[in-house]
Amino acid sequence: MMEVQLAKQGGLGWRGKHTLLLDREVGSYFFLGEIYIDLELPADEPVSEHCGRCTACIDICRSEERR
Repeated sequence: MMEVQLAKQGGLGWRGKHTLLLDREVGSYFFLGEIYIDLELPADEPVSEHCGRCTACIDICRSEERR
């Protein structure tokens, strides 16, 4: 199951440059899971991406690789 893509489409956040789902308030510090049901649920609007030119996640990842 593609949790990040489904969460993005469900309006829970946007996919960051580090491929994780991001939320403006909690960053990427949450766990995604699924519950399979056959109920009709209202759809939320997708969240716009906010990374812009920010490369903080890429920079920290590269610095960890050098250790």
